[in-house]
Amino acid sequence: MAAHCFKYSSGAFLSYPPDSGWSPCGPVNDTTPAVACCVNGDSCLSGSICSYTHSLRGGSGYYAAGCTDEDFSDPSCKSLCSEEDRPDVTYESASGLWACCGTDSNGDVTCMDPTNETFNLDAPKDLAVVFQIPATGFAYTSAAISTAISSSTSSPTGSYSTSSLTATSAVSPSTTPEAEEPARLSSGAAAGIGVGVAVGVLIAGILAWVAFRRFRRGRTTTLHPEVEHPQTGGHLYGSHADYKPELPESSISSTPPAQARNPVGENGAQEMYAYRAAGELP
Repeated sequence: MAAHCFKYSSGAFLSYPPDSGWSPCGPVNDTTPAVACCVNGDSCLSGSICSYTHSLRGGSGYYAAGCTDEDFSDPSCKSLCSEEDRPDVTYESASGLWACCGTDSNGDVTCMDPTNETFNLDAPKDLAVVFQIPATGFAYTSAAISTAISSSTSSPTGSYSTSSLTATSAVSPSTTPEAEEPARLSSGAAAGIGVGVAVGVLIAGILAWVAFRRFRRGRTTTLHPEVEHPQTGGHLYGSHADYKPELPESSISSTPPAQARNPVGENGAQEMYAYRAAGELP
């Protein structure tokens, strides 16, 4: 049979069934017949105190726990703030005492201005987390295996209502596991990567510069082709008029060149030429 949770509020006896949003702070069996109760998702602390991390108007983060023993006669349970409308409690460091918060006219918790009902208990930092109730809760039976923790790092949330004889859970959040930290590179590996990147950038820059130079050289040759100037006059910069070729002496002949054949008459023309040569013509 699933264990019920019980609590007193404003002098009234409240019963919380397994599906109400309240759960036992551990297994209930022959060895442990009674344990404290807290809202699903909250932490069970030593001294019959429950803690929560969600935001509650006027709250302190702590409230008095319920119990699986309806008479609160078991040493594991304490009936705290049983005459108040809400089970919220707060620690007053000045006096070293805990106080019941109470409520205002609107029903809001007033932990900033608590009631005069106080009780002695260890300071919050000295209270141990004895059990963490999952957000979904557990319905422990007499055959449940023993499960308890000495500390908790989760951040549960939850809320409760004591306005009726049966309590319900108003919030059933789930916790989110912390993300794993990504693996870090060693300083040597990081330095090697940095040097490799720098060398790669330098090589790429050199190749780009060489390609650009070749491109400009080819373009200049196309736009302004070199024109070969013929060497005139036998001199690189001389004029054609200055050129006087020198012939070898063997090529100079003292014999006058043969006269060209005159096409005019076979006899008359030749005689005229002979007379002119002899100087006999006037």
